[in-house]
Amino acid sequence: MKTINKPFQILAIFGFVTLFFFQSCVSSERLLEKGDYDAALDKSIKKVTKDPDKKSEFQILKSAYNFAQQKDNERINDLRKTGQPNIWGNVFTIFNRMNKRQNKLKTVPYQVRNKLNIPEVNYSSQIEDARYKAAEYHFVLAQQLLNQQNKRKAREAYQELQNVEQYLINYKDVNELKIKALNDGRMFCLVAFNNASGQTIPDEFYNELEKINISRLNSTWTLYDINNDATKCYDYKILISIQNIKITPELVKENNYTYDKEIQDGIQPKVDKQGLVVKDSLGEIIYIPKYKKIYCYVRDLEQHKDAHVEVSVSYYDNISHRVLRSNQLDGQFSFHHIATTANGDLDILPQIIRRRLGSMPIPFPQDFDMIMQTSVILRDKINSYLYNNRNLIN
Repeated sequence: MKTINKPFQILAIFGFVTLFFFQSCVSSERLLEKGDYDAALDKSIKKVTKDPDKKSEFQILKSAYNFAQQKDNERINDLRKTGQPNIWGNVFTIFNRMNKRQNKLKTVPYQVRNKLNIPEVNYSSQIEDARYKAAEYHFVLAQQLLNQQNKRKAREAYQELQNVEQYLINYKDVNELKIKALNDGRMFCLVAFNNASGQTIPDEFYNELEKINISRLNSTWTLYDINNDATKCYDYKILISIQNIKITPELVKENNYTYDKEIQDGIQPKVDKQGLVVKDSLGEIIYIPKYKKIYCYVRDLEQHKDAHVEVSVSYYDNISHRVLRSNQLDGQFSFHHIATTANGDLDILPQIIRRRLGSMPIPFPQDFDMIMQTSVILRDKINSYLYNNRNLIN
């Protein structure tokens, strides 16, 4: 996200306030001259509502209203002249706007309305006529799109049926057609597994991988299955293929090392370069600290074993028989244990070594257990990969 610097923010706020102040200062008469009829009307209504005796606004209000209604009427006539069936949504919107504009006059004080003498028009029949014709246009278009028996067109049909509902709820059999459009427009994807490693893999391994969360991949138009449903024709297939399984030998390595530290061990007379004892000005012997080295001998038995599994994840378009994308993923689980013993002065050992003291060698995990641990790691990686690539299928 870009950060807007503070001076720019201040300028923007200042500009907005200036524009707002300028517009509020523009007279209704000036707005009328500019052709901004609705703004002129709103300003005039506000003024005469506040001061019903402000006669200078009466003609401005009436002219703004009449010009705005005339402009919308002309637009409707122009649309009708085209003879196109797709005009009725616009016609519906314009008639509604004209009706709302007329309703604004009802907020004007009664004595002002009498002087304006603007005749009231009942727009109900025109609005309802445009509403039904707009709904019918989108309904017919949806039927035509559905008849093409194409998934993409079915999705367009679904959108057209939603457009119908913007005008009329439960129009004809719109609900049944929406279900049909939804079913006809959906893509189905099968997530499948296979073993290309040439090695025997326990069923439990597959069971763990199949716990991938495909529900969060599902969308309105794309549904995923782990188990093959014979009633469905799958448009796509994601093949998760186990390519290689490697388990290292059980490794035991011995490490011996020494820690040492120099500590004070009493005091001793200070001597000069000739080896003579040094005294102070009073003839007293000068003593200095005496040091010695202490040691601790450490023995580590380090146990190590790895399990590594590689898989490929490939996206197939079953209609065009193309590979859309293919990538390698891997999962590794490592067993590592250190048994530590020590002899000597234990106090000089680092805390991390001291915490290991007394630990004993433990049994290595079985190959099966290592593979199962790897399957959990792989499952999470596959989950993330499928989610990040979910837009590849739509």
